[in-house]
Amino acid sequence: FETYDEVRQQAGYTSPASAQSSALAFQSDADRVNTALDFFFSEEGDFFREFLLDETVRSVDVLSRNAILQLLDVPGPLQRLQRLSPFKTVVP
Repeated sequence: FETYDEVRQQAGYTSPASAQSSALAFQSDADRVNTALDFFFSEEGDFFREFLLDETVRSVDVLSRNAILQLLDVPGPLQRLQRLSPFKTVVP
């Protein structure tokens, strides 16, 4: 059988003491986020910013190339573009 405290906890009841501890945990999470953001935007976080920028550019490049390939597969006037040399160099 479940104890009274387990049932209260499952029902979502929080005592004032546990509400205080969760507020402290939230505050420490906010402190951790602030510390991480301070590092990210500092001079030492330059590597992570460059990495994030490079990965974003690569993902946009891949998505745009895939979109062009899908457009060229659709029957219609866009299929004529497939024969043009600029599209052959952009989309291998």
